[in-house]
Amino acid sequence: MLGVLLLLSPAFAWEHTGWYWPSESFPLAWYFDPDPLEDSLPLDADVQRAIIQTSWENWPEAAPCAGLSDEYQGDVNIESRDGDDLRSTFHWEDELDEQETGTLAVTYTTTNGRGTKTANGKVYFEVRDSDIVFNNDVDFGTTEDIGAGICNGESPVESVATHEIGHLLGLAHSCEDGAACTDLDLQEATMYWAASGCDLSGNTPNSDDITSINAVYGVFGSFEATTPRSGPAPLDVTFAITSEADVVSASWQFGDLTTGESVAPTADIITHTYEKSGSYSVSADIVLNDPICGTTTYPQTEIGYVLACTEPVPEAGADGFFQLQASDGLRWQVINRTDMGTYGCVDTIQWEVYEGSKVDPAKLVDFDGDGEGDPIGAFAPIIDFPAAGTYTVLMNVGGPGGLSAGSLTIDVVELGDGSTVAGCGTSTPITAAAASLAGLLAVRRRRS
Repeated sequence: MLGVLLLLSPAFAWEHTGWYWPSESFPLAWYFDPDPLEDSLPLDADVQRAIIQTSWENWPEAAPCAGLSDEYQGDVNIESRDGDDLRSTFHWEDELDEQETGTLAVTYTTTNGRGTKTANGKVYFEVRDSDIVFNNDVDFGTTEDIGAGICNGESPVESVATHEIGHLLGLAHSCEDGAACTDLDLQEATMYWAASGCDLSGNTPNSDDITSINAVYGVFGSFEATTPRSGPAPLDVTFAITSEADVVSASWQFGDLTTGESVAPTADIITHTYEKSGSYSVSADIVLNDPICGTTTYPQTEIGYVLACTEPVPEAGADGFFQLQASDGLRWQVINRTDMGTYGCVDTIQWEVYEGSKVDPAKLVDFDGDGEGDPIGAFAPIIDFPAAGTYTVLMNVGGPGGLSAGSLTIDVVELGDGSTVAGCGTSTPITAAAASLAGLLAVRRRRS
């Protein structure tokens, strides 16, 4: 397993780790510990150093627009990793035995805590130091030997070094073990979480690796909604692409089984109408043209990015938004029948209990005895009525699609033995307009 000690949770290489080297740090300085590799790779220091240098060069060759460069600073002798020596060092000295069985190498990165860059909607912190430690208990093989068929399951040291340098630059794994990783491009990426013996494919970063590097360091394009992306259906959403390069075109999948194309001269913007209620993921393949790097396609997918909603309604087959059922004594249980089929389309529910057979703000029940009426904010609350009598229960339910309401009038009767009787009833829907006139509009949090 290729390892990286993350400061944040593991993520796809596309999302990166959350760190980067500022432009003034390039060329990136690095050092090498020429400790002989008696078991893992019995090669002299010059060959070891050359393998690491080749691994550095694999990245700028694959992603010329990123402006990556490095500079070997010389050899150092270290007993074990010092995470605060401010020298990015490659070595096989794992005297502390920090690496788990099966780990090929680990990248240890320290940042200065300053989030000074935003890319792909994420804040990145400046790197201070990043050390790569190869596992001295692993059998490594060279590219030349493996390419010539001289391999008995050895791990390719150049692929491992290229992978770890990807971590040093700010990439996480393209996929993690056990994750849903069906995309072949992710499985074949240099930044895939594992490496197979005698396999040299990791020497050359693929499209996912290159896209990830360029998202932080090079020419890159991404989209975002420039109009509200949640609201009542039908909902018009405008998507705009931003990039330092020229936007040639974009192929869109809007998540509602429809597609679209935006081409020059308006390739960087498109508007789509979501006709029905639902939560929609949006994808775009963005084609960019740069004078130096040529034409490249960058994919972007945003899960659950758009939320189109109707006004809240009762679930299918329900006679109103809610029912009330006697529980114990003067205690009644609300059975909420609101349709919750689209996540996010209901974000506010508020209950009010009035004495009498109608909604009268002056008769809002005071449950806590402070002299003021008390609304209840729960999905399906238990209501402890203060005494037997006639009550009207009102529910306000709101979301991005608007406001709805329902009410139910019930009789709670207390018998001589202290028990209660009443019919189990269902609510009567109230229009949003009627609720508004009664001063019952719910406060709703909105999505950006």
